[in-house]
Amino acid sequence: MKFNIISHTHWDREWHKTFEEYRVRLVYFLDDLIDLLECDSEYSYFLLDGQTIVLEDYLQIKPHKRQQLEQLIRNGRIIIGPWYIQPDEFIPSGEMQIRNLLIGQAVGAEFGENMQVGYLPDSFGQSAQLPQLLQGFNIEYAVFWRGLTEEECPDLDFIWQSTDGSTVKTTLLADGYGNARMLNESIENNITIVEENIERLYAKSDKKNMLLMCGFDQRQANPILPQIVAGLNDHYQQEHSFSLSTVEEYLEEVFEDSNKRVISGEFRKGKYMRVHVSIGLTRSDIKQENYQAQTQLIKITEPLISFANLEQSNYPTELMNQAVKYTLQNQAHDSIANVCTDATHREMSMRYENAIQISDVLTNDALEILSSHIAFKNIGTPVVLFNLISSKRSGLEKISIVTDLAQFELVDTKENKVKFGVLSKTEFNRNDLQIEIGEKNKDVILYQYELMIDTEFKGFGYKTLYIVKNEMPNEEQVTSIFCTKTSTFTTESFTLQVQNDGTLSYTDRETGETFSNLNRFVENGNAGDAYDYSPPKNDRLCSPHQTKPEIEVLHNSTQTAIVKLTHRFDVPAKTFADNRSEDMITQVIESTITVKQKSRRVAFKTVINNRARNHRICVQFENNQALATHFSEQQFGPITRENTFAKPDQWHEEKWEERYYPIYPQQRYTGFNNEGSKMIILNKGLVTYEILDEDGVPTISVPLITTMDYMGKQDLVDRPGRRSGLHIPTPDSEMIGEYTYEYAVEFFNNEINIAATADAYQLPLQVKQPVEANGILADELILYTVEDGNIGVMAFKKCENSEAYILRLVNHNQHKVRNLKVNINTNYFSQLREVNFKEQDIIESSKFTFANGTLMIHSLNANEVVTVKLIK
Repeated sequence: MKFNIISHTHWDREWHKTFEEYRVRLVYFLDDLIDLLECDSEYSYFLLDGQTIVLEDYLQIKPHKRQQLEQLIRNGRIIIGPWYIQPDEFIPSGEMQIRNLLIGQAVGAEFGENMQVGYLPDSFGQSAQLPQLLQGFNIEYAVFWRGLTEEECPDLDFIWQSTDGSTVKTTLLADGYGNARMLNESIENNITIVEENIERLYAKSDKKNMLLMCGFDQRQANPILPQIVAGLNDHYQQEHSFSLSTVEEYLEEVFEDSNKRVISGEFRKGKYMRVHVSIGLTRSDIKQENYQAQTQLIKITEPLISFANLEQSNYPTELMNQAVKYTLQNQAHDSIANVCTDATHREMSMRYENAIQISDVLTNDALEILSSHIAFKNIGTPVVLFNLISSKRSGLEKISIVTDLAQFELVDTKENKVKFGVLSKTEFNRNDLQIEIGEKNKDVILYQYELMIDTEFKGFGYKTLYIVKNEMPNEEQVTSIFCTKTSTFTTESFTLQVQNDGTLSYTDRETGETFSNLNRFVENGNAGDAYDYSPPKNDRLCSPHQTKPEIEVLHNSTQTAIVKLTHRFDVPAKTFADNRSEDMITQVIESTITVKQKSRRVAFKTVINNRARNHRICVQFENNQALATHFSEQQFGPITRENTFAKPDQWHEEKWEERYYPIYPQQRYTGFNNEGSKMIILNKGLVTYEILDEDGVPTISVPLITTMDYMGKQDLVDRPGRRSGLHIPTPDSEMIGEYTYEYAVEFFNNEINIAATADAYQLPLQVKQPVEANGILADELILYTVEDGNIGVMAFKKCENSEAYILRLVNHNQHKVRNLKVNINTNYFSQLREVNFKEQDIIESSKFTFANGTLMIHSLNANEVVTVKLIK
């Protein structure tokens, strides 16, 4: 057997220590590595953990070392890439995963060739769509550690297939990335390590090759590894051979035999090594910051600056990339999992703030450029509304405008009156927002209005409304949506009643179908740590639904009703490993409900003023029928998952590393494909949910706040044995204070246009009131429209290295679809080409045709992504 020995380090950029504390060690480490490789020509390879950010971090301190470092990389001695940073696979969006590789490959290309292996030595489980992500960059191989058991595949080497059909040749690091880390000067020790690996791995291997990973967390290069290799070759002679090797060399050799099993799916079982299935519960505040940053950057700022670039050639490439890098730096597996120190988490929040600050300025600049190029009609004061979703959008939308008028109307470009309702009106002095130089400015009294307007868009683009001085329109004297006597919302499609216990009951007015126990809150103890939620041995559940909540009507009209429910209930002040404290405190939950006419969505903004320690509060939505499965959004469209497991106690009986139960990661939605009305729960940055199942009727339970006092603990109920991380206090993770969560429930009688639904909930209209405008653009313009509401747009952006643009689409249907139409504005784009995720042309592609402004995509598999280059 040939043993490929991989000299490497696994470099956590931040974790037990902050980035700067670890960077001190990184500088020492790379100084020593450069010296070692330059002095020892037999030390042929060193793997730099598959991430290129360490090169940037090092050279910021020692820029004079660049030539030496680059020479070693170009000579293949130091193996770099393909990632920018070692990622978490579930919490970042699909587009951010693409950017991780796109930026990582670009950084690596400045130094030499990137390793073309999806190297994931420490991610907490494996995403089902990773093969498609890697294939989009022409990466044929993957290597990972956690999550796979023999139930999915008994072999170390196999073919991993995504739902869309993409495959990668994959190797499992069954014993982790340090199965040879203890190799040293003792030949007896080294022989023992080899024999132990043979004993554990030979039956699973191809019987010809085996990986020995010589490295570990923050580990220096073993300086005597060439001598160790020589010693092992001398001992084993013809029986085995040993070489200081690369991961790519191993993969090429082991996959010369094409007869490998093909498996698919996500791998999240902690049988042999923990994947921390509940890790998404930790620090929900920071995970929401991640959602806010990546959404604003990729779904708002980037499309707008790309749109503006069509009118003005100055594209802020470097600024945009810096904001994306700040966000990616927080998406390292330990960072975004929030299993770090409080100091590290505070630095993460600052990076998110930096990214959003850049994003805010770029967004406003883009809105200003676009609005200044419009030729407005002489009707009134223009207000430009930008719709950032790709498909048709109609109904009531919330906007904010500023005017000096106390009475006004809104009209469209044809001077038709636009229906609107006033949610709020605030008076302010513009002088308070201006700098005074030399003399006092004049006071200018203005009004800021929050409006709910009735509008419609055909696709991605903008339209102009005009503010006209007139008396405010009076609403018709008909029944408002919310009835205070019965605590019931009534719209044209449903009724929603606040029950005496504070939960909600939804009834479809057409079919009479009812869903009960909606927006139900459950509080219980948490004896877990930053890695895992785990209840105390004797838990106690608390509920606010013993009494009717306080009901406050914030707004109530024929168009919109906004009602706040305030729940007060007593909970234990603390939770311990065995039980919950007898000391009680009052917990307050305020849940504001928004219901609009002509919409089936019920939106919630829930504020928790947290005072308790080591506990969890979830919000739950009960289905109305028995089902075996549900669907949820992953990075590239939905995935179908089981509601219950056939052997729920298997983990305990077989002594797995951690409990395995139906708690899953999600992106923006999770729902049920019922026979009648289909239910979907939308969210903004709530990355985890659990399926509770009583008598076959499932409930979606979404953890809102989960607090804990330590990074790592031993002997948890759901994770017995050793601790993960260090036993150090993390008082910030108790999250004492006020926290806000946004989510919604929506019901559909027919098929769900799931991509359009998620986008519309995620992306509000952007509003710009231009100061100056003397352009030539029409005051209403659509750049592109996707006709199928189940086809989502992941990105609209300028190409990295050309003047063309990228439109990336993903199929949210759970089946293949054919003949998809996308209407493209030919005033801006005349040619289209298919490209991969690296934005390279796919030669002789026949994926689509383009004629007369219609992009016709001939077919898309379930979850398949297609990337189109738009050429002016």
